[in-house]
Amino acid sequence: MKTQIKIVLPAIAVLVLCVAALSPSVKPLVPYEREQTKGNVRVVLLKVERATVFTSQNIRDAKPDRSYPVPVIGVTYLVEALGNELIKNWNVYSTGEEITIGGQKVESDAFMPENLIRGSKGVTSPASAYGNRLGELPKSFDKNRSSVEEIHVPTGSSQRGMVRLQLKAGFNDHPETFIFDNVPLN
Repeated sequence: MKTQIKIVLPAIAVLVLCVAALSPSVKPLVPYEREQTKGNVRVVLLKVERATVFTSQNIRDAKPDRSYPVPVIGVTYLVEALGNELIKNWNVYSTGEEITIGGQKVESDAFMPENLIRGSKGVTSPASAYGNRLGELPKSFDKNRSSVEEIHVPTGSSQRGMVRLQLKAGFNDHPETFIFDNVPLN
């Protein structure tokens, strides 16, 4: 008489083993230094993202009552005026932002649709009006001496990789250039 041994695994165990074998390896999150200070200006990155904006602005030969999907890279950051110098004006987004992926500007001809007119769009608002969306704001900052800048730079494709941000920010006669290297963009 022959003896047969049957190994029976519960169905759930087989499913877990199959999913684990097919899933890509997951990398842990790595801390990133999102804050820089130069002179009396502090900048804190709040968000870097890819998005799609639906618009008819800055589109050559746009048809009336039509919206066009425009892929953009959005950058949101807090600017804080340190010290106690009276703030007369903020140096805003239109003064020198540059976003590159793999050493190439996202607004370069290689990435842009030919009917899109170049130029970034931005909004400046007091930090107190921004609120603390998803805990993005740093724990300590002076709400009365801070503003939040949101810029959107159009790009023609969904580039991925490490981003280099060059932002010019500050107040009064204190514009400073901040460079953030190797910001992940998925």
